[in-house]
Amino acid sequence: MKGMAYLALIGLLGSVIALKIESSCNAACTPILAAGWTNGLDNGVVYAMVYQGDGKLLVGGSFTSIAGSSQSRLARFNSNGTLDNTFSSPILNGAVYAIAIQHITNEDRILIGGSFTQATVSGDPDYRMFKTRLLSDGSVDQSFDAPGWENSVRAIALEADGSILVGGDFSGGDWDGHIARLSKDGALNFTLRSGGTGYGPDGTVRRIVVQPDNYILIGGDFTHVGGLGYQYVARLWTNGATDGGFGSYGFSGVDRPAYDLKVLSDGKILVASSGVTLLTTNGSISKVSESPTGSDGTPQQVKAVSLDTRGPAGIVAAGQFDYTTGTSRHGLARFTFGSSSLPLDGTWADCGAFSSWSGNSVNAFVFDVSGNLIIGGDFSSIEGTTRHGIANVVLGN
Repeated sequence: MKGMAYLALIGLLGSVIALKIESSCNAACTPILAAGWTNGLDNGVVYAMVYQGDGKLLVGGSFTSIAGSSQSRLARFNSNGTLDNTFSSPILNGAVYAIAIQHITNEDRILIGGSFTQATVSGDPDYRMFKTRLLSDGSVDQSFDAPGWENSVRAIALEADGSILVGGDFSGGDWDGHIARLSKDGALNFTLRSGGTGYGPDGTVRRIVVQPDNYILIGGDFTHVGGLGYQYVARLWTNGATDGGFGSYGFSGVDRPAYDLKVLSDGKILVASSGVTLLTTNGSISKVSESPTGSDGTPQQVKAVSLDTRGPAGIVAAGQFDYTTGTSRHGLARFTFGSSSLPLDGTWADCGAFSSWSGNSVNAFVFDVSGNLIIGGDFSSIEGTTRHGIANVVLGN
């Protein structure tokens, strides 16, 4: 069935731009077997996916090979799914968890964060502690001089003035709260600490979103921020101080670590946690979905979430689960906006990324220009067709 759809592009400042596109939608979610798309990774897992402005797709993870080609934790795909052979990234000695695009002097530069500590080029190791910046061809940007840290970077976001926010497992020293601000050139910017000593969260930051009003949303594993009891989701002022008016002063209603955040055009906030939670602009609960589960009935994790405006508005969620409200949903599910909750969209087919829960997961997804999903994670097949770690699937409406 031919339909109309919108592709939501999340800008560098957290704003949302809606582009009208044509979409071919199937009643049963089936894999795209288009010429040029590979069967996926040769090894490893995908953790992050970001489109460049030219339509090419950057993919980060723990893989070292794709379709027989050496690809060290970072690869770029052309719009037809073939590997971009003009992109030659360094050999990284650890996984890539986060990617962001920074526009500098008519060129898109690529910020990456992860568990790596070296970026090796031609056998010469360049010590890049958990984050670095690449030029558009994949080479290391030597003008980016970020400080050395002691643990992984899991989130990157850009502010209106070009400053860089990073979050992750690191803590202590000049970045004592799992989040820090860097200047455009990578130098540590202490203005995020002007909110006071000990300003930050007490656990891992997994997602950072800069709102249009420049407030900073963070999600992760923390339970306190700046001494206040904020569990998994909080909002900071631009100086790093905790926004005490967010979430009724210390309660966001999210009961499991937050892996993803999306700000909608009306200012409400989607949270990927033990399910999907919709927060109001001030952080109070608006609506929640049922918590997805594994095959054994235990609650599992939603890891990525996005608004879906193909047809009636809804929410696409991905993660590590088998069932939602007792209905088979392997790794992907769609929820609708009910009057008082976010019910499962029963018209959606089960787009199974794996046959049963055994540690497999869909970790990230993006909409392509045709309105289909490109998903990345830890899986080996889609609907019985071999797809290791990355796949392009057509969605049912």
